[in-house]
Amino acid sequence: MQIDTRFSNFEDLQIFDLFDDSKFKSYAKEFPRNLLDRLIKNYPSFFSKIKLENEIKVLYADPNIFARWDKLQVMYNFIYYNSLQQTVTEINKLLSLILSLPPTSASNKRDFPCVKRIKTYCRNTQFATSKQRRL
Repeated sequence: MQIDTRFSNFEDLQIFDLFDDSKFKSYAKEFPRNLLDRLIKNYPSFFSKIKLENEIKVLYADPNIFARWDKLQVMYNFIYYNSLQQTVTEINKLLSLILSLPPTSASNKRDFPCVKRIKTYCRNTQFATSKQRRL
């Protein structure tokens, strides 16, 4: 039951295939509309479908663009450091989304003590501040 719940949205992660460089030649011939539609279905107000499709088609059309990028982070950094965020806005948003997805939920268990310390600090700071105001 838990495994079914955990992997119920696994198909939604197929959006990663949009940046699978081994499929660029086939995507240049036949655009992966199903992947784009799935992305737009999950994030309807976040992306402009027409603009994203056009930006991705331009990248698929020239395989040399992706030849030097072996990781999504490198691609994102290239866009950022060359100030291309306004040029390829939708690809920039898609890369930001993909890179912000956690690879696993195991790290969350380790984060709880840190979050607990932050909350305790904030509570103590607020208490000390309100106590000083009363004096």
